[in-house]
Amino acid sequence: MITRQISLLKFKVYDFTRRHLMVFASALMLFLYYILNFFGSKLAYKYLMSAHRYYRTSFLDELVKKNLDNISWSCERFFSYENPNDKDWTELRSLVLKNPIVNNGKIEKGVFLVKFSTTLPFVIRDLDCDALLQWFWLVIEPSSSNYCAPELLHWARYKNSPIIIQSSEVADLTFINSMNSNLKPVSYGSSDWVDERIFSPTDSKKDYDAIFVASYNVVKRHHRFFKAVRHLKKHGFRAAMVCTPYGEWKNDVYNLLKYYGVIKHVDVYEGLSPTALARLMERSKVNVLLSLKEGSNRAIFEGFFSGTPGIVLRENIGVNKSYINRETGRLIYDYELESTLLEFMQETHQYVPREWALQNISPKVTTQKLNRHLQALAKAAGEDWTTDIAVKVNSPEATYYDKSDSERLLTVSRVKLAFSRTSLLTDDRRSDILRLS
Repeated sequence: MITRQISLLKFKVYDFTRRHLMVFASALMLFLYYILNFFGSKLAYKYLMSAHRYYRTSFLDELVKKNLDNISWSCERFFSYENPNDKDWTELRSLVLKNPIVNNGKIEKGVFLVKFSTTLPFVIRDLDCDALLQWFWLVIEPSSSNYCAPELLHWARYKNSPIIIQSSEVADLTFINSMNSNLKPVSYGSSDWVDERIFSPTDSKKDYDAIFVASYNVVKRHHRFFKAVRHLKKHGFRAAMVCTPYGEWKNDVYNLLKYYGVIKHVDVYEGLSPTALARLMERSKVNVLLSLKEGSNRAIFEGFFSGTPGIVLRENIGVNKSYINRETGRLIYDYELESTLLEFMQETHQYVPREWALQNISPKVTTQKLNRHLQALAKAAGEDWTTDIAVKVNSPEATYYDKSDSERLLTVSRVKLAFSRTSLLTDDRRSDILRLS
């Protein structure tokens, strides 16, 4: 029993810290920034970015903007190499959406997409980014919210190269806009690239009252969901929880299942394929997201395409709240969770999440949006744009919607070879390596 109470305490401490202590952490980081800046240490900028991430204010926006040049040239020393395998980004975490075109010695830029914030330090470490940006428009799809981060602000040093940053969270979009730099935010993100062919309803019976897609990570707030299930189990409430097979909080999550006495009311599924997840979502009346802050969550929108509406907290940071509307689901306060789940359990709602998603956030619709942004950047720079980009999906990694595109578009491995940071290559040699001439 004690171990279960300890697990609950861990989750509640996280909640309390996330809700109430971030402003104090920000103040401490800001204090350290001023001390280190007084002594001329570049380490000061690390603490300035941390202060902004902990608790964003207009004052910190202006301070970051004022120091953006110095920050961008200091960022590399603050990178964290978190990928378990250095080669991951080559094969899985990046994608060429358009090949460069060489015509009479003039380059029409291709489009190179980098997915996940943790990939960016590897790209910067391994590639000659100055040369890369002469050949490609760069599109970044971050994996975590709050964009005052070294792996993103690093790119502000390339003043003559506009770079698109996907920003589904409004606060991130407004922050990047406020910098008035070469970083160009757009209002879509990972949520807008769900493969609607996989997540497609088949008229399965709704035999779960809710589905909770959550890794074994404290940010998902399992304890809050289990507390709601305990309240509703007298009504026969049944839920499905989907997790990866691993995670440092796995034992704690199972302790919480036992603590709240809901282990018979929550069926746990691990390591599901996208197709299996789609079927489970279709069998659920509502899809629940309870995190206070994370990146551009995709699972809630996979549910949309599966015909399942979503519940998202109003205080969540990371999800585009305009996507949660009368057609797709409910934005709620934390205290409304039990009553809202009971409503979905007992009533038939007139939500049409798939129809809305197909019209607004499908991969083809999002590709058209991104293509227009890139075309506008090319026109503003006086550059050619004669070929549109390929459609990509997150399934769950970035891949082509049309598999035949993998045959005509450059592999990331070849891009890595052509723009290796350790090689000094001429444009002609790069063209040969890329097989463009």
